[in-house]
Amino acid sequence: MIHHPLSNQISRELDPGEQIKWAGQPDPKASAITAAKLCLPVAAFMIFLTWLVFSSWLSQFGGFSSTSLFVLGFVVFGVGFSLFLAFLPLWTRSVAKNTIYVITQRRLMTIRQLGNQKQVKSIPARNIINIEYTQHASNCGDLLVESDSQPRITILRGISQVQEAERVLRSIIA
Repeated sequence: MIHHPLSNQISRELDPGEQIKWAGQPDPKASAITAAKLCLPVAAFMIFLTWLVFSSWLSQFGGFSSTSLFVLGFVVFGVGFSLFLAFLPLWTRSVAKNTIYVITQRRLMTIRQLGNQKQVKSIPARNIINIEYTQHASNCGDLLVESDSQPRITILRGISQVQEAERVLRSIIA
């Protein structure tokens, strides 16, 4: 069993007679690194583009005009969007730290604590159509679960020992 602040939430979600076959959580560090690889270059480009527009406008500054409002709006948007992208890896790390994936003999559950709200998604084993996994070099991976219920596709991201989770999930739908 995993040691996690949400571990006590798992038992509250289980039906009578339901047993845990596998439980795990995403790797917060891997989640943050994956987000950073995407977000930080885009944020850097956005800051460069914002500086380029602002410095070009500043060098030709001849008083306020309709162009000034556009440039100021672009600068405010560019800085705000860049800050959002820069902090996105921290947010994904926080979400990963507060997420647990559980496979029982009856269903797949995702339990996530978001602030003071708990979010539980459950897919009954009978609704699972297809399972695929991707394993990364770090032995961490993603499990894609397709079902005939909503949402149609659920992705369990950043799972260590993803092959084990896939094997257990296949065993409950067989």
